[in-house]
Order: sequence, then structure tokens, then C-alpha cells
Amino acid sequence: MLRPEGMQSPIELVFQSIEGLHHACKHHPGDWYFTGHYPTPGGTRLVNQAFVDYYERYVSPTVRPTICRKNS
Repeated sequence: MLRPEGMQSPIELVFQSIEGLHHACKHHPGDWYFTGHYPTPGGTRLVNQAFVDYYERYVSPTVRPTICRKNS
């Protein structure tokens, strides 16, 4: 782990497994942030668009990938 030079405070990591999360929050589909299993097609579309937006803005602003979009 990285911490500022001279820092003497102990660091403790707390880890929650996905199974533990499911046990603690029964009947709640909110694990998508940790698992990537989005509960709706809209959630999947949104995260994919966020990735494309990030890529176009920060990774390769001069290269524009062609994206095929389904006409609605």
C-alpha cells in the first residue's frame, strides 16, 4: 500500500465478499457496481456509453471510433 512518507498510523483493510453483500442486503439488485452485472439493459447501455465518452475524451481525442447504433 502507498501512504505518505512518515505516516505512522496503522491501516486496516476491510473486505466484504459479494456473497456477504447479498446476505446483508437481501432482495436488492444493487451489486452491479461491484460485479458488473447490470440489472437492466439501460444500465448496460449507460455504462458502455460512459466508457466510450471517457475513451474519446481522455485516451484518444483525435481518433473517433465508429459506433453502430440501433435505430429506435
